[in-house]
Amino acid sequence: TGSSVEYMSKALDEGWFSSIVVLDLCPSLHKIAEERSKKWPGVVKAVLGDACNQNEEGLPPAGTCDLVTFSYSLVMIPNWK
Repeated sequence: TGSSVEYMSKALDEGWFSSIVVLDLCPSLHKIAEERSKKWPGVVKAVLGDACNQNEEGLPPAGTCDLVTFSYSLVMIPNWK
């Protein structure tokens, strides 16, 4: 839902990040993330997609991210161990 991005709001407001992508598989939760991302236009983008697909449209190319975070979602990913 992008709630973790809100915890980084001070860093976002101070320009610490050039780009943040929020990925969600669930359409209704993605919609919430889209609404939250509007607080930082051009910086935070919400993508509807599957974390198991590294070629998901809207995601940065593999190997180009400086930081990847996630919560709870790890146990939702098949074969995560």
